[in-house]
Amino acid sequence: MHTAHVTAQNRLRESKTRINLDYGSKSVQITLKVGDGTLLFDESVRRGRSKKTSAQLIGQYVVLSVDEFKATTKCGQNAIKVHVNRLKPFI
Repeated sequence: MHTAHVTAQNRLRESKTRINLDYGSKSVQITLKVGDGTLLFDESVRRGRSKKTSAQLIGQYVVLSVDEFKATTKCGQNAIKVHVNRLKPFI
């Protein structure tokens, strides 16, 4: 019973790392630095609005930190962590 549990844990760890690598390999190469301004892709659509005509990019958020595939941005007083595919540099 113990060996089955250990085997299951090892396979779970392997699959988790494989999924993270596959997900990250599809990311767009954007060079973000700490302090850069970015726009965030907003997937929500208000009731009664069309997805085509509503704004898809919101805000100007400041990048606080950048990991391999995720970036932490400052949204008001909150910090949110998002995938780099959802960010676009603010020019």
